[in-house]
Amino acid sequence: MNIEQLNPTETTDSMAIESTAPAAIQAMENAQLIPISYLEANPLQPRLRLLESDIEDLSTSVRDIGILEPLIVVRKGRKRYMIIAGHRRLAAAQMAELASIPCIVRDLNKDEILMYSLIENLQRTDLAAMEEARTLRQLIDQFDWTYREAAAKIGKSAAFVNDRLALLELPEDVKQALNEGRLSLKKAIELGKIPNTRLRARLLKKGNEGTFDEFKQLIEEEVSRVRKGRKPYEKQDLLADLRSYTEQVEGVRVFKDRLSIKFTSTQELIAIISQLIDLLKERESSESEN
Repeated sequence: MNIEQLNPTETTDSMAIESTAPAAIQAMENAQLIPISYLEANPLQPRLRLLESDIEDLSTSVRDIGILEPLIVVRKGRKRYMIIAGHRRLAAAQMAELASIPCIVRDLNKDEILMYSLIENLQRTDLAAMEEARTLRQLIDQFDWTYREAAAKIGKSAAFVNDRLALLELPEDVKQALNEGRLSLKKAIELGKIPNTRLRARLLKKGNEGTFDEFKQLIEEEVSRVRKGRKPYEKQDLLADLRSYTEQVEGVRVFKDRLSIKFTSTQELIAIISQLIDLLKERESSESEN
């Protein structure tokens, strides 16, 4: 079976055929035409954001030269196939009002279907960085891959995998700004290093201004200004704070220059110290946000 036979538009555009890679030509020769009405979505496929403008452009190409790369599907029953790869091509074919589309039918188990779907998702050119990060994390957790193994599977470097997974550790406000396009990837990573939530919020408002280098310099200047304006946490400040906590922690007394802890067992002492640490962390967090 040749490309012309599989082309739903019956177009023999030589330029389209010549531009197809040898592997794609081989794939088309192994494909079969399947009615679009027989195809169904893959429930394991990560949610796809199909931009209408992209699908319109692709559908125009489909009308002109047909589908040059077949969909990957698995048989689900009589006249039922589930799509593993090629959701965008299917959407474009539907917009172009094609009746059938070339597909390669594979015999895959559930894990292979999930892996195929996730990898296809990662190879999309429009995939947002946070989507890449979440998909990579799912692949690594699901199949117990190392970063290097994951990189080899998706055709990326280990550094790419490491950088993307680091995005999952960003503060929620920075993740949201990155998802909404209010911050570039590099700016988000830089801003995510700041623990001070109030300072981050101020800087987020300027995330779309200037270049990355200018934004990085602004961050450094703001962090320096905040640090210079903060009073050192002296011993007397610490004791004053602890004195205000004595009502909350039983067994603790604060005198002029010392702290007294009354306890009857090691477990009780550990519990008291843990309470004090938690209270001091709250104080430190409050200070860092001012």
